Amino acid sequence: MLVLFAFMPAMLNENRSLSSSPVKSILPISGVALACLLVGLVSCAIAPEAIGPRATVDRFLDFYFHEYGSGLPDAAQRATLRPLLSDDLTGALESAAAAERCASEQARGQEPPLIQGDIFSSLFEKATAVVGVDQGSTDGRWLTYRLHFEWREPGAAEASVTWTDDVTLQAVDGRWLIDDFVHGGDWQFTVKGSMKKMLLDVAALCSSPRR
Repeated sequence: MLVLFAFMPAMLNENRSLSSSPVKSILPISGVALACLLVGLVSCAIAPEAIGPRATVDRFLDFYFHEYGSGLPDAAQRATLRPLLSDDLTGALESAAAAERCASEQARGQEPPLIQGDIFSSLFEKATAVVGVDQGSTDGRWLTYRLHFEWREPGAAEASVTWTDDVTLQAVDGRWLIDDFVHGGDWQFTVKGSMKKMLLDVAALCSSPRR
């Protein structure tokens, strides 16, 4: 029997609907990128763009609130995320996706996905807004940001749930890339800790036989 991984809601009814957060990230085009557009140098397309840590977090949040829905990101969404993620986290996502395909084939589509709910935050239903982003200390290679999330009913004056999650970034060739999300929700049934570890645990649940 397949194991179903789900970030279960603690205080929320299952039939509540979520609205998209109005949070948007507007990033200025860099001087290098502008020069590439004007001159059209081939080498510009090859060299990776330097990305600061806060810009990486902001770009992820823009994706999270405006493109991501629930469950494991699909292939197109993973492609969108790829420039923001470390090789290790990208590999974990791809391995979990392969396990989901394997499980679906074995169950002939009669079982739910191995992963349900929001994988990027502690809350199954997904955050409706981020209300604060705090930068932690860094050793020049690793850096953690603390994200202050909330979930509130549409039009509600106050949030129903608030919590903090951490996002860990790694410096790679002048870019700061997301290597993990650490869930900090403290309610019952939530899956606390490393998202990357959860993905690798899911990846171990099913593997297609080699041909």
